[in-house]
Amino acid sequence: MPATEAVVLPTSVRPVKYHIELHPDLERFSFRGAERVDIEVVEATTVIVLNDVELQVESASLHRDGSATTAKRITFDGPRQAVTLDFGDAIAPGPATLEVSFSGE
Repeated sequence: MPATEAVVLPTSVRPVKYHIELHPDLERFSFRGAERVDIEVVEATTVIVLNDVELQVESASLHRDGSATTAKRITFDGPRQAVTLDFGDAIAPGPATLEVSFSGE
């Protein structure tokens, strides 16, 4: 992608540490995976936007203070290579963990 078309993700959420698990299916040339990301919510937001290149995000949840919130809507933007996880309610600033399940080819 040319630099003039690069997508800059919002700065309201900052990743701190990634934990990624992949399960390849070499016969079908596909994979399934799960990602747990320790994040810092810098400013209140209802959405988290991630880079997404040819992945199918199946579910997402946000964990904080012993409770979990499931994304109410997952929206893909192919041309921008991004996925938006909409949690509906505002996510307050502070540390949290984002868990995402996905698949791809």
